[in-house]
Amino acid sequence: MPEDPPALAYATATPLDAPGSAARIEQTQDALLITIPPQKLWYLLAGPVAGLLLAVVPLTVIASFMLSPFMWRNRTDVGVCTSIPAVVLLFLAGYNLNRLLRAARFGRRSIVISINRDRVLVDRGIDGSTPESLPITRSLVFYIEQTGPTMTLGRLVDMHFRSAEGRIDIHFYTRNWQLADTLRSTIVEQLRVAR
Repeated sequence: MPEDPPALAYATATPLDAPGSAARIEQTQDALLITIPPQKLWYLLAGPVAGLLLAVVPLTVIASFMLSPFMWRNRTDVGVCTSIPAVVLLFLAGYNLNRLLRAARFGRRSIVISINRDRVLVDRGIDGSTPESLPITRSLVFYIEQTGPTMTLGRLVDMHFRSAEGRIDIHFYTRNWQLADTLRSTIVEQLRVAR
């Protein structure tokens, strides 16, 4: 007796993409499928950790030099002089700690972008999120931006699909410096064909 296919084919277990593997661009007659695997965790954490260290070490040295004259003369000014560097230090440390926690919590599943003749469907790879879609119309605008090299020699890439019906923003990190240009040309060509 033949086995029935699963009722929800999209819900069947699929192998996870290995972190740090190359992005896949698959073109069929009907659709374009782009899979961007997550980066290795240490790439995502290196920037916030370095920022945290850069916030703590120099500000501690600067604060000690600023406070040394006041420690011996007038003890009432110590509170005022320590509060300014402490606020700056806490802000920078909090900002980088937030980046560190966000990098550890998000971005560990593949981003999947599917473009067929009438819709753009995006699963951003964030736990708990639902796939987003937009119809392909004349008002659909696509653009992509990327930063310069980061401390880990990668780039942050922002992709945007916008139309009158809504918008989809995608953010990811890659060490492939040509990926943004490849995605731009491939997606623009697919949208041109779909329209």
